[in-house]
Amino acid sequence: MATLPVYTPVIHTPEQLQKYPLKILTIKSTKNFLNTSHANVDHLRKKEGGAQLDLHPDDAEARGISDGSAVEVFNDQGRVLLTAKISDRVARGVACLPQGFWPSLMDGGRSANALTSDRLTDMGGGAALQETIAEVRLRT
Repeated sequence: MATLPVYTPVIHTPEQLQKYPLKILTIKSTKNFLNTSHANVDHLRKKEGGAQLDLHPDDAEARGISDGSAVEVFNDQGRVLLTAKISDRVARGVACLPQGFWPSLMDGGRSANALTSDRLTDMGGGAALQETIAEVRLRT
């Protein structure tokens, strides 16, 4: 009889969590892209607008970030440049980056993949995309 899978969380050190307190999610939030296959179509990209980072109002206020602010999401792997979208659609402590935008078409030439580690999941050996932590600040 096969056993059921068990989730094995990634353990971050207290120092890592202090430096990078936000859990990063990359979700399907675009309205005009099915996935990256449509992100290079000019009229769809214009209709979609730029890539936005969904951030909870409490997290934004603690960082001096307003709706529409130019922000940088960063960790030890890299950084991504976006525009802040303040919303209670996301929980406190979570920042959501959209999936589907091509890095070459984003400010700074990087997408959410710039933040992910090379860690593999415990089940299936895929990319551990939803185990990313980072911090957000206003762009200078």
